[in-house]
Amino acid sequence: MYTNPLTQIITLKTLKQAYAQVSKASVGLDRVSVELFEEVLTGSLQEIVDDISKKRYAPEPLSRIYVPKEQS
Repeated sequence: MYTNPLTQIITLKTLKQAYAQVSKASVGLDRVSVELFEEVLTGSLQEIVDDISKKRYAPEPLSRIYVPKEQS
């Protein structure tokens, strides 16, 4: 279990490391492509870090996707 405050775990450095692992073919729920997000990457990630530190960050709800399965 983590005992560090969120502000020590979620930093600009760790968000950039996580972003580096995102598939370049990915598109977010807001339909922003990776290429478009890269144009404002540092500012966007810094905004997330600032919002977390000021307890203003509220993530978007998860999106459920149903995958059809073959009936047996």
